[in-house]
Amino acid sequence: MAALQATERHDGPTSSRNELKVRGLALLAPAGCRPHKVLRPKESAMVVNLMRTGNPVVTALIPLFIKMIYTKLLGFPSDALPGHSLHRSLKLPSLVAWSQNDEFMEEEIPRELARLCHPGPRLAFAGGGHNVQKTRAEQVAGALTRWIEDVLTEDTEGEQQSTQSLP
Repeated sequence: MAALQATERHDGPTSSRNELKVRGLALLAPAGCRPHKVLRPKESAMVVNLMRTGNPVVTALIPLFIKMIYTKLLGFPSDALPGHSLHRSLKLPSLVAWSQNDEFMEEEIPRELARLCHPGPRLAFAGGGHNVQKTRAEQVAGALTRWIEDVLTEDTEGEQQSTQSLP
């Protein structure tokens, strides 16, 4: 979800171009920057165990091997910045909300993503499970409404907020 502002710009007497400007980014129960416990099959566990051996040759080669699989075999771009790096460099205000008792994802993953994103509200729900957008809809909607109003009035400059712990 994003706080958006659509504007129309006229480049000349007969031309017009609609422009969509992303003003902020709301991440609800985000997947994060690394695989969570549900997405770690046995092969990933084997790679992690190899990395944990501390063998400098293995730890140097495995990331190169993984990158080769993704770029050469699966066709992902090799020079693309991670999404969170791009997001932070754009300085888009961000709201991040997650549950501390998500049965599929350990809490550190959304916390890490929240740290990597540009500042904004952080909502950590003690309950709520995997879908805080459904189980805590009223609280999330209220926080989103306030945040979107702030973003659209550009009242977020230098906004560094601590994580709010909610029920």
